[in-house]
Amino acid sequence: MKWKINRRVLGLKVLRQRGRKGLSVVPHLFTVGNLTSGVLALIFVLRGQPVSAAWMIILAVVFDGFDGRIARLLRAEGEFGRQMDSLADVVSFGVAPALMMYQLDLHRWGTYGLAVTALFAVSGALRLARFNILRVSGHFTGLPITAGGGLMAALVLYGEGLHTLALPILMLLVSYLMISTLPYPDFKKLNRSHPRLTPYLLPLLAVVLLVRADPRSLIALPMVLYTLSGPYLLLLYGWGRSVTPWLRSLNPRLREH
Repeated sequence: MKWKINRRVLGLKVLRQRGRKGLSVVPHLFTVGNLTSGVLALIFVLRGQPVSAAWMIILAVVFDGFDGRIARLLRAEGEFGRQMDSLADVVSFGVAPALMMYQLDLHRWGTYGLAVTALFAVSGALRLARFNILRVSGHFTGLPITAGGGLMAALVLYGEGLHTLALPILMLLVSYLMISTLPYPDFKKLNRSHPRLTPYLLPLLAVVLLVRADPRSLIALPMVLYTLSGPYLLLLYGWGRSVTPWLRSLNPRLREH
């Protein structure tokens, strides 16, 4: 009788372990969706369809936004998932946006256009490598590559054929922001019990006014505002001694770095 009970308990334990292992695959499926979207974006670039490529990059942003959250929810975080996510991000938000912008406009600039294209992809890869090493909690150091690549896609969708000097300059600026040490908020780890909304009042007002003037701007605004949030916080709070305490005030449990 005792053996039967123990065998039943052992069987239930094995089933639970197998169930957890099965659920751990779910976040990887979203990462695969991210990578697949990036590959499809590259295919659309080769076909001369930058708008379709931009939509694939936006879809990759959605997949990338869910894989980490689901992994934490299912307690399925691991080194394999982090490395897989970084590889997918290089394709979807580094290589694909760079080639998309080259096809759209940068090819007209010859060697300079090639240099800007390569710099964007390399800066994104450096940003990811630093992120995997530093593991800073509560905020990001430098503009996340997801935001950089998503911004390029949003501009293509909103701009409808941008062909100006602003594009290579913008790509150079985003490349710098990705490898910079500017702090960017990590909204997944805000202190929800004591949120501080004051720094966001001006950006929120700008969103309302721009969307009212042109509803299409809602496509690009989230990416644009987040890209500007790093310099904005720097101007608002100053460097180092002021920005870092403010970021820690969003979550008092942040580690010192």
